[in-house]
Amino acid sequence: MVDGSTESLSTDQEKNSSLAKQRPLQRMDVICDRYERQWLAGNRPDLGEFLQQLDSPVQPDLFTELLRLDIHYWNQNSLPIRPHDVVKRFPNFETEILNAFSLENVSGDTSEIPRDQCLTQTRSDREHTAPPRSTRLPLVEFDGYELLGEIARGGMGIVFRARQIEANRIVALKMILSGNLAGAGEIQRFKNEAKAAARLDHPNIVPVFDIGEQDGLHFFSMGFVDGPSLEKLISNERMGDQRSAEFVRTLARAVQYAHSKGIIHRDLKPANILLDEHGNPRITDFGLSKVMHSQTELTGTGQVLGTPAYMSPEQAFGRSNEIAEATDIYSLGAILYEILTGRVPFYSETVIGLLMKVQNETPRPPASVSRVRMSADLDTICMKCLEKNPSDRYSTAQDLADDLDRYLRGEPILARQISPGKRIARWCGKRPLITGLAACLIISLLVFGSSTLHFAKTSQQRSSMVESERRQKVENLQIALVAVEQMVEQAKLLADVPRKEKKRVELLDKATDFYNRFLQQRPEDRSLQFDAAMVHQSIGNVFRILDQFDRSQQALKASITQLIVLISAEPDNRQYSLALAESYISMALLLKPRDPEPAFGAIEQAKALYSELMRDQDSDDDSRHLLARVLYNRGVMLSEQGRQELAEPDYQAAIELLGTLVKDAGGGTSDDSLARSYRLDLGRTFNNYGILLKQEKRTEEAKEQIRQAIELHSDFADIREHRQDVAIFRNNLANTLVTEKQFTDALDVNLLSIESLDELVAQFPRYASLKSELANALNTRGSIKGSQNELGEASEYFGRAESTLQKLTQDFPENVEYRNRMATARYNVAVVAYMQNEFDKCGKILRDAIKVHQQCFEANPYNEEFRGNLKKDYSLFIKTLQKSGDLFEMDQAIGECVKTFSQERGVRLDAARWRAKAYADATQSEHKDIRESFGQDAVKDLRVAIQLGASMDAIVENGKVVEPLDVLSGRTDFQDLLDELNLNSIPPPTDGGE
Repeated sequence: MVDGSTESLSTDQEKNSSLAKQRPLQRMDVICDRYERQWLAGNRPDLGEFLQQLDSPVQPDLFTELLRLDIHYWNQNSLPIRPHDVVKRFPNFETEILNAFSLENVSGDTSEIPRDQCLTQTRSDREHTAPPRSTRLPLVEFDGYELLGEIARGGMGIVFRARQIEANRIVALKMILSGNLAGAGEIQRFKNEAKAAARLDHPNIVPVFDIGEQDGLHFFSMGFVDGPSLEKLISNERMGDQRSAEFVRTLARAVQYAHSKGIIHRDLKPANILLDEHGNPRITDFGLSKVMHSQTELTGTGQVLGTPAYMSPEQAFGRSNEIAEATDIYSLGAILYEILTGRVPFYSETVIGLLMKVQNETPRPPASVSRVRMSADLDTICMKCLEKNPSDRYSTAQDLADDLDRYLRGEPILARQISPGKRIARWCGKRPLITGLAACLIISLLVFGSSTLHFAKTSQQRSSMVESERRQKVENLQIALVAVEQMVEQAKLLADVPRKEKKRVELLDKATDFYNRFLQQRPEDRSLQFDAAMVHQSIGNVFRILDQFDRSQQALKASITQLIVLISAEPDNRQYSLALAESYISMALLLKPRDPEPAFGAIEQAKALYSELMRDQDSDDDSRHLLARVLYNRGVMLSEQGRQELAEPDYQAAIELLGTLVKDAGGGTSDDSLARSYRLDLGRTFNNYGILLKQEKRTEEAKEQIRQAIELHSDFADIREHRQDVAIFRNNLANTLVTEKQFTDALDVNLLSIESLDELVAQFPRYASLKSELANALNTRGSIKGSQNELGEASEYFGRAESTLQKLTQDFPENVEYRNRMATARYNVAVVAYMQNEFDKCGKILRDAIKVHQQCFEANPYNEEFRGNLKKDYSLFIKTLQKSGDLFEMDQAIGECVKTFSQERGVRLDAARWRAKAYADATQSEHKDIRESFGQDAVKDLRVAIQLGASMDAIVENGKVVEPLDVLSGRTDFQDLLDELNLNSIPPPTDGGE
């Protein structure tokens, strides 16, 4: 026992030692994992103790994560919890406590919290300008409903028992579980459920009374069923043949009614069937329902939605185009099976295993599984529902109900058991190797024909066995591929779920491993190679979003390599070339922030692929879209390098191409994903072209472009990615308005950006790019406030931006863009200090900003923003040193700036002006040596600037030396420079001299 404890202690010490070496986000994940393991082990971990394992700057984030785990397990274990008690123990985290209870939708009593505490302002060192809109569900009254208590919660919704005040009736009120932080897909499925159920009026379907939305909370009210679910009922008792048949007959008639109204449920299962006070079944939860013949579909081919144990093979296989009435009939058969036997038709410990069984295996007949004797007819009816081929099931749910009715009346049923021959044929098809051995034995025993005939039949059988086995392997592989695709899809979905980074990585690793194993088995299968390349492309993009550079680069390289091999084998395959171009674009986006030359090379590779595609044939929509994306991304890179004259034609060409695609697709407002992508890419191109125009001081054109971008994306503002886009565009518009000194309008637009980003950060706290964009918007607001001389507010916004970016750079130190923005926030704080005459503070901040911006510039010297930011740092720093009278450090700073930008005439002119001012400020008695140095270097800088192409007007204008260079007029070296420039008509001042 002692040894075990010692080993555990040693392990914890080792973990704590390694923990200190990790980044804050990694440390937080490790701590949260340990905390959750304590709960799972049956312990109640101490939040305060775990909180101390992380430094104070990120403790608020860790506190929120740990408290949300507490809330989850308190509820799961039916333990009492009150926000007020938590606030009393952790008063410094009152905001985090209220937000955590809101995010977890816990109906804790907050009435004891003093109102002044509830209204406490967000602290200045936090990331948000204001607390995010609360997602806490109301406890007493909600839009005409009095909430009486929580009934249940599932994967998507939470259901309250409520009283509809106007109608004075008890109802069930369902809301989205994540409240007003719900994603677009979640909201759409929720609306689907409400709208689908609202179309139905049947005694065995729970009716919908009202659909609405208040303060971002989507809800609908429905009939209140005061009884258990079928799931709970059959877990405690067996119905018997007669009652089981009656029960499923009732369900089948209700399902037939839904089908007649064009609604397929797609998720029929015991948990979605409630029993009223008379024991009658009521179908609910139409969240995955499908409208027959509708073009609007939330899932695509290969995407699995539903509950696997009750899924039909076509649903498990992800063949959404095949899902029809027969899908619900299969689920009814699975429900009947479970009612009769107490178990589902198939079981496996893994989803993949379960999907494989649904696709490949025939369930054991209920009669052979049930512990009590049951009707053979009922067994036959159940098995007909569970046929693999939809055409072999009942044609309609009504046919199923009619056959159950015949059974109950004692009449012959229409369904027939599978013939022995057909059953053997199916069995043989599923087990070709065993079939071969059995066939050999039968032939040996029963067939005594000629040896030639015997061998002929054996050969034919072997051929059939080989073909059957090949088909089986292909079928199994397709199922496995669908399951692996689901891993990648789930990883994408988990990217929006807090603290699921490790789970996402695990899923992606598993998917990669499966594909590698598939390829080992079938290395020559080009279709499989292509699928693997596309999964690597998806994985690379997911890792890029997660800021995991190495993993992303590895996956994208694998995708590119596999596609190059495929193209070498099939050079005319357009699908391979288009996919390779997409992988190159993804690689360019990954490399752009840190390695622009290879990034530009990747874009050029994509452009070359397009040219190759177009060599022998006209362009189609796919190739035009590809070209537009290539041009758009190349324009962004050229613009960042300051090569606007080359970027502008790329933007204009991309806008023309995308505009045509949008027009041909009917405006891009349909639910068609491709049409929507045209519209959204057009919006992004408008935005970035607008930024270029702003840089060119063509502000009216810039505003028009960015406003078009906002308009194009606003139609999709319920989708996270596009909400982020609109927020970014608005902030860019605010910056453009500032250049025209339209400060009021700029503040209004900027506030919309901040509010949207605030909500997004609250909803997706692990998305680093969202925090970066929020900090950028805060920087903009601080700049506007500074321009209006509201320095206190400006400093507050800059401080919040810097705090947010500081955390990001700790978690992602390799991300140059985050470091650049953090240094820019510091520069802005320094500007405020300078305006407040706090020169020592300003100088200290700028030293750090210069250091970081220098690193960014050295990492990407072609980036015009990085270059410009470093110049601004030096300029303000040198002015600050002059104001504080530190001429020696000022001289050193000017030298460093000139060394960094030695070949830029603008910097050389600035250096000459700075040194001329210092020359004027330095007294001959106290600073004789450095004064002379300033004078000499100022003249040298002017000489180099002229050699680099600076205009003579920078020195002499209207026959006079311009300020502050005029203080150099009495110097011999300056007069010599004027003589060399044929400007010797300028006389030196009479009282000047060296």
